[in-house]
Parts: sequence; C-alpha cells; structure tokens
Amino acid sequence: MNGWISLHRKILDNPVVCKDSDYFAVWVYLILTATHEGMYKLFKKEKILLNPGELITSRKSISSKLKIQESKIERILKAFESEQQIEQQTSNACRLVKLVNYAEYQNIKQQDEQRMNNERTTDEQRMNTHNKGIRNNKEIREQSFEPKGSCPEPEKSAPKKPKKSQPDEIPQNLQTPEFLEVWEEWKQHRREKKQTLTDTTKKKQLKSFSEVGPDVAVMAISDSIEKGYTGVFVKNFTGQNSTKTNKKPETPKGEPIKTEPLYNPFTDPNFGKGTVIPKNTIELKDGEYERL
Repeated sequence: MNGWISLHRKILDNPVVCKDSDYFAVWVYLILTATHEGMYKLFKKEKILLNPGELITSRKSISSKLKIQESKIERILKAFESEQQIEQQTSNACRLVKLVNYAEYQNIKQQDEQRMNNERTTDEQRMNTHNKGIRNNKEIREQSFEPKGSCPEPEKSAPKKPKKSQPDEIPQNLQTPEFLEVWEEWKQHRREKKQTLTDTTKKKQLKSFSEVGPDVAVMAISDSIEKGYTGVFVKNFTGQNSTKTNKKPETPKGEPIKTEPLYNPFTDPNFGKGTVIPKNTIELKDGEYERL
C-alpha cells in the first residue's frame, strides 16, 4: 500500500474515536487500509466490488497489527457501528467494513479539484485587479495630457552665446616681442590651472607691469610660470620686499667686516703723559707699564 490519507481536525471532537488511544489507533487503521478506488475482492466465497471507503479485514489481523487484544478490537468495532461510524458484515473468517462519510473527508480528487479551482479563482481575481489598474492608469494619462497639436509647442530659447573677453589693452611701453610672448604664456598657464584671468585682473596686472617695465615684468612672469605660481611677484625683481623684517643687513660676501681697532697703550705716544691708565695694565719701573 502507498499514498496518504486526509485526517481532519474535527476528529478531535468525536468522543467515540477519541475515547482512548486504542480506539483512535483502530480508527486510523481502518482509514489507512480502506480502498480509495474500486477493486474486486473475495468475500464469503464470492467476488464482490469494493467501493472507496470499504475494506475486508478481521479481528485477528487488526489485533496482530496494533498489538491490541482481540476482545477489545471486537468492542471497539461494535462501538463504531453503534455510533454509525462504520457498517460491517461478518463471516466465519473475515468481515466487510464500510466507513460512513468516507467520501466526504477522503475524496482526494474532489479536494484537489476544489483546491485548483480556488487557486484558479484567486489568480483570475489577481489578474483582473492588475488589468483594471492598468486601464485606470492609461485613462489617467490620457486625461492628463492633451493630444498632440492641441496647444502650441513652447518656443525653444536660443542657446546662450559665451561672453567674449575684451581684447587686452597692453600699455605702449610693454608692446615688445618678449613681453607679448610671455604674456600669452601667462594667460595659457592660468587657464591650465583653471584660474582664467578676468578682464579686471588683466588690467591691474598690465598696469603693475607697465610701472616696472617690460624687462622686469618678463622675468617675474617667467619665474611664476616656471614655479607653477598663480600670482606674479614683481617686487622680488625690483629690490622691494613686500613685507618688513627685523633682520640685520648682511655683509656682502668677500668684504671684511669693519671693526674699531682695540686700544693699545704701548703704541700710544701720549700714554703716561697725563692720560688715564687703562684697565688690565700694571705699572712698572720708570713709568713703564705691562699688559696683564
């Protein structure tokens, strides 16, 4: 035998089946061994058709299978019969047992069809809801937007033209080939640094360069480009420092430091003639002095 059975929870409400564990075991055994489809068997030496929910068994076989005394098996079957749970016919060797309402709880095909119908109904309802939502969204879109041509299209604004920078007003004294070349290099350098010169900055720088002359301006600009600066330090090339310092002026290299000569009383011709005797000297004989 193979397959499975349905065991409904309502069985717990049946006082006869749940009288004790032996009653429950016999009831489940009858459900498990009952045929679920029509088949032919011999009963009382005759070939009969067993319908779903019927079985041919004996008190001895049930007792052997469930390890319950035969006398109790007989009492259990009679109790089921009196409560209209089963119908039975007995013979000398076996008995024919029919489970009442078997089809109501064990009709697997019907249950499968009912389950499939329920699932199909649920899927159809879900699909109908989905399609209805699509139709509603489509109607909303059609109501929200007017058909093409019902209103004039907005005028396309012309693309903004980039502002052209004004031509550089280079002072007259800076219009030398060297300065003009380094000036273009300086503007390109600032563009590469992503700090393009504005027209105002150009005017102020050209004015500053004009004051120091083209030669100094070329040196200052070239130095800034070489070192990657974004500013030009003209005062570094004119001898004017932008900040004051408290450093003492350095002596040019190669020139001796000028110091006052030390006083030597032994080389002073007027020493001893009314002069004050310097410190660190001692008086010797005849007005002579010796240095300590």
